[in-house]
Amino acid sequence: VTSFTPSMKLLQILIAGRNDDINVYQQMLDQFSKDNVGTDAGVYATKLLEASSLVKSQKEVQHGIQYIRSVEEPHYFVMLYGNSENMGSIPTVVMEKFNADFFKDLKLKVTTLVFNGDSTMTLIADLPRISSALEYVKTFNDKLTALTELRNHKFHSFVITKDNFDIFYRTKGLNEYLQFFQKNYPSETE
Repeated sequence: VTSFTPSMKLLQILIAGRNDDINVYQQMLDQFSKDNVGTDAGVYATKLLEASSLVKSQKEVQHGIQYIRSVEEPHYFVMLYGNSENMGSIPTVVMEKFNADFFKDLKLKVTTLVFNGDSTMTLIADLPRISSALEYVKTFNDKLTALTELRNHKFHSFVITKDNFDIFYRTKGLNEYLQFFQKNYPSETE
């Protein structure tokens, strides 16, 4: 290993970026920047990754967001609500109790993420297959009137695969995903 090794590795990644899939290129840049934290090459790789992500997002918006139609993999349940709803930790507390009451065997994890400057989401992972995801949505919708802490708030709720969640979170394509959800998931979830 010489002082030129990181530069040579970065050059290989740049060549791969020209010849390979953008996702492979971004993964390689991400790994390189993690392996070279604090170095000029690592900082440069991070800037390249940010630029590549921005270009990818712009292309998706230009060409329309394309969600993946494969729904046979594990799912997340998402509750997305505006920050103006002032829900604080209510969704996390309610959903942890809901999971304990109705889906204890699945050992689901509840987390909260910032979606954008105006919205937050509560994410329930990992519903192992589409059947459990559909059962989760149906049970949630059936029990919503009993969830008094939530019923007076406005929010969107849906299930989504990990791959589609990555696209959704990156593009912030809520309306596009809601259309995809209605089209690709059976109506008994409503």
